[in-house]
Amino acid sequence: MQHHQFLSDHLLDQSRISLVIEPRYPKRKTPSKLDDYELTLTSWLFRETRRHRKYRRSVKQLNRDLVDPGFTGSYDRVAAFARLWRESQKEALRNAGKKHLCAITVRTGRGLPV
Repeated sequence: MQHHQFLSDHLLDQSRISLVIEPRYPKRKTPSKLDDYELTLTSWLFRETRRHRKYRRSVKQLNRDLVDPGFTGSYDRVAAFARLWRESQKEALRNAGKKHLCAITVRTGRGLPV
């Protein structure tokens, strides 16, 4: 009898633990020096993906081009942004065909065209 009592107490404790809801906080958005140049860098990265491999500019070259108009941030931030941008582009390509659903309707009494 004691063993059953322990088991039920143990299950009650487990159910209490699972009912605890952890708070979810929004993702922090801290200002970055790259924020003002984000649109420019995105357009440059998009342009570079359309070029042939031999004519593409590296991220280091894009960073140097950002310094000319006044960007004072580090190369690491530009490289991290470029990595995230490329990953998001790959993810968008992977999911591009998954969103379109096409419903096929067949009228009764007729066969499918051959």
